[in-house]
Amino acid sequence: MIRLRSIRHRLASVVLLSTLMTLLICLAAILAYDMHGGQRMMLADYLAIALGVTVLALLMAWLLLRRLDHVIIQPILDIAEVARSVIDTGDYARRARKLSVDEVAQLADSFNQMLAEVEQRTQALERSNGELAREAAQRAQAQQEVMRLNQELEGRVHERTMQLELANGELALAMHEARSANQAKSAFVSSMSHELRTPLNAILGFAQILSSDRLPSTPEQKKEFAGHILKAGRHLLTLINEILDLAKVESGTLSLSLEAVALRPLLEECRHMTAPLAAGRGIAMVFDEDGALHVQADRTRLKQILLNLLSNAIKYNREQGQVSIACAMQADGRIGISVRDTGMGLDSAQQAQLFQPFNRLGQEGGAQEGSGIGLVVTRRLVELMDGGISVTSTPGVGSTFSIVLRTAGALPAGVSSANVTGASA
Repeated sequence: MIRLRSIRHRLASVVLLSTLMTLLICLAAILAYDMHGGQRMMLADYLAIALGVTVLALLMAWLLLRRLDHVIIQPILDIAEVARSVIDTGDYARRARKLSVDEVAQLADSFNQMLAEVEQRTQALERSNGELAREAAQRAQAQQEVMRLNQELEGRVHERTMQLELANGELALAMHEARSANQAKSAFVSSMSHELRTPLNAILGFAQILSSDRLPSTPEQKKEFAGHILKAGRHLLTLINEILDLAKVESGTLSLSLEAVALRPLLEECRHMTAPLAAGRGIAMVFDEDGALHVQADRTRLKQILLNLLSNAIKYNREQGQVSIACAMQADGRIGISVRDTGMGLDSAQQAQLFQPFNRLGQEGGAQEGSGIGLVVTRRLVELMDGGISVTSTPGVGSTFSIVLRTAGALPAGVSSANVTGASA
């Protein structure tokens, strides 16, 4: 390689020298031409000619060297490269021929060990890849399980939230009902205390007059005062009985004995009991009953219901009026009992307030006594006997109160004919 570089440098030197000689010859020819009568030229012209000749000489030298490099130098370099590879191969062969059998065996053992190590590492990598794949599969399965548990938890949370909302709604409704019941209880106690004080004050007042020596009274006056005391006492007893009945019904402790009750004897008893009250006001009693009808009811409580309806029809009727009682079989197989009067009647607003305790619909200041509890107790008793009560009224014409009860026979499911405990309505 060093010799080839030297040859290349020598060729370059020859080319450059030839170019310089050519330049000198050209300059000498120009000077000779100028000295023997040629045209005189300036120094700049000489310099321009010299520069042009130099550039031309260098270009020719570069082209010549490039051609020589391609034709001569490059083949020589290729040959040298091939020779070097042949020499290296020969050295390797000589070295290989110099190896003994033991060295070859050692090399083979080393090669086998290397192969074993490679196989071990390959197996270790395969095991590691398998473990990574199993871990990835386990992680994917765990992630799916977590997602399923999250969805299940969301469903349970939603369900529990709905249950809590429903429970809160029921609690709010119960609190509202409790407040309403408390207000109704307060109003009931207030009205009850007023209704109880009125007859009691009358009893105490007339009793004080009779027991006082300072207020002289005739036997006729004493008899009148005693009558007022007796009347107020009866009213007070009726009021207390109705309050106790209402309390039993509302608390669910009222017991009913349901049995087959014949309507004709029961209505005859009610007629005899209300006849004096009707005769005192000149009111005619008209009974139109079917003697063959029997209802399933508690006889004592049914008698209380009919007496209450008849007494109201007489008390709130006009003078020389009429009260009619009719019994008939209904289309649904039940028996209807209606009590009709010829009183002043009720408008729609009064009918809406009809079954409220201590509400006498504007009759509080009237001449007729009453507590405003009788119709409330009547409706509760009718409902406990699996019946119903309704009212139709026309102002100025009169009112009709109707109750509907089962016929004597099979009782509804869950009801015993021996004893029925009333639940609060």
